[in-house]
Amino acid sequence: MTPTLAYSRDRVEVQCAEGRSFVLEIEERGAIASFEGHQLILPRRPLDLGAYYKSEEGALLIDGSFAAFVPAGDPNWRDCQIQAPADADIPS
Repeated sequence: MTPTLAYSRDRVEVQCAEGRSFVLEIEERGAIASFEGHQLILPRRPLDLGAYYKSEEGALLIDGSFAAFVPAGDPNWRDCQIQAPADADIPS
């Protein structure tokens, strides 16, 4: 079973390539990504594939345990996997 997140603002870590990581919180209306002293608030956007969040500060796409994370001006976040508790539930 794929790890997922609920709308409960559970905080989970997302591990990416080259040792990068960020903390992710999912709310009903959006996501909050905290990384390297920054915090992005990303409103949810409609998308048929997974859950999509976007603001002028960046974008986040979640499909199962895969996360594509792109803060504005820093496209070097690759191969991101959610390290979520087994009982969590990500909206899709």
